[in-house]
Amino acid sequence: MKLLDRLLGRAGMHRTTRAQGSEDSTAPSMSRKLSLPQAPAYTYAVGDLHGRFDLYKKLEDHIITEHAKDSAPVLLVLLGDIIDRGPQSAELIEHLCAPPPKGLVRVALMGNHEEMFNRFLSAPERSKDWISWGGEETLASYGIYLDRSLPMEDALRRAWLSGSVNIPKAHRTFFETLPISLTLPDWFFCHASIDPAIALDAQPKSELLWGNPSRLQGRTLEKVIVHGHVIVETPRLEDWEVNLDTGAYKTGCLSAICLRPDAAPTLLQFHDTEDPLNATRPAPTE
Repeated sequence: MKLLDRLLGRAGMHRTTRAQGSEDSTAPSMSRKLSLPQAPAYTYAVGDLHGRFDLYKKLEDHIITEHAKDSAPVLLVLLGDIIDRGPQSAELIEHLCAPPPKGLVRVALMGNHEEMFNRFLSAPERSKDWISWGGEETLASYGIYLDRSLPMEDALRRAWLSGSVNIPKAHRTFFETLPISLTLPDWFFCHASIDPAIALDAQPKSELLWGNPSRLQGRTLEKVIVHGHVIVETPRLEDWEVNLDTGAYKTGCLSAICLRPDAAPTLLQFHDTEDPLNATRPAPTE
């Protein structure tokens, strides 16, 4: 665990140190990129959570149980869009702000929904689109409700004032300091996509958070791109692309993958109901 401790920190995934290959530490934290020179023995990545703390907890509990007797480091990467749409955003962030269970290091990446939430915190009058894209559910999870009798800008301003009390400072810091990508020797993790014409270490934030992953299909890339952002019925597991967003907030199905150096990936899915579908299975090789 020492390498991960040093590069990614142990006091909660939002408190990560500057990692090798990341942007200059004087750059804005919201544009921070992380890089590890060596892959952990086990790396898990999970798709868009969108306020489904219940499903996330199933994944985390599974990882802890699976590796209870292992001494090897275990890294869990959350691919962004942690909040909005689903009902448990505040509860999920509260959990993620706490130190992770022993043996686990979490890294949460910023998604476009986290960026919109940050915009609300600094300029609520510019957040009308965010409200219609699931922001209202996030506010409700903090006990903040829009007054629909007011013009939207006024309602947002009043919600912002309530947020100054209801949204804990630790949560604000969590959102403000989320990195936008993580690079491992064979894999590149981001929320949305990359521009195949630009080197991975030079990818713009807009592409990583808002890009169109359809541009990745059929291409040979520097590394395997692991992302979410666009809902797929079943996880996309291609030679150079993995899409893990199976729409957990509306389908009740959360998808994740376990990656190991020199080993086939393993797909995991967790569902609303306790049934055999929650079992893990090797990812297809084709």
